[in-house]
Amino acid sequence: MRLKILFGYAAAAAIGLMFAFAAAAQAPAPGAEAELHHWMARDPRLEADPGLMDDPIYLRNHPEFALWLQQHPRVHRQVAMWGAYDERHVWRDTEWWRVNNPNWIYVHHPEWIEAHPDWRRYGDWDERHEWHDRGWWAANHPDWVAAHHPDWGAVHREAAIEHHEAAIEHHEAAMEHHEQRMEHHEERMEHREEHLEHHP
Repeated sequence: MRLKILFGYAAAAAIGLMFAFAAAAQAPAPGAEAELHHWMARDPRLEADPGLMDDPIYLRNHPEFALWLQQHPRVHRQVAMWGAYDERHVWRDTEWWRVNNPNWIYVHHPEWIEAHPDWRRYGDWDERHEWHDRGWWAANHPDWVAAHHPDWGAVHREAAIEHHEAAIEHHEAAMEHHEQRMEHHEERMEHREEHLEHHP
C-alpha cells in the first residue's frame, strides 16, 4: 500500500514538472521582452506595427534585429499578447481593444481576458458575450452586480446611469484623440520616408 502511495506522489510530481517545462518552453527568455521594447523604441514603425517582425523586406533592411529574432523565437508569442490588427490593418494594443471593441476580444482573444483580470473592475460580459460597463450593469441588473461583483460597491441607479453616459462621452473623446494621434503619426512616417528617399 505504501508503495502505491509513493508511486502516486512520484507520478503527480512528474506530471507537474511536465506542465512546468511546457510553460517554460512557451515563455520568452528572461529579459527578452525588455529587449524587444528596446528594439521597438528605436524604430517607431516597429512600435506602430509589430507585424514587421515577419516582414522579409523589413528584416533584410534590419539584419541585427533579424538575428536577434532568430535567437529569441518565442517573442512572437509575447507580442500576440500585446494586441492585434484592426480591420484597417492598424496595430492596436490590448487596452485599445478593451475600450473600443471588448466583444471582439471575447471572440478572438479570450486569453487576454485571463491575462487581464483587472478589466472586470470596469464592467463585464453578459451571457451572450456582450460587454457592458459597470454603470450599465448597476442600472439594469443590480441583483447581478450584488451577486457577481460586490467589489464594485453599492451603486445607485441614477448615479449608475450618469456614469454610463459619462463613459460613453469619454469613449467618444478618446476615439477622437486617438484618430488625431494616428493622423499625426502617419504624417511623421511620411516625413521620415521622404527624408530617407532624399538621404539614403
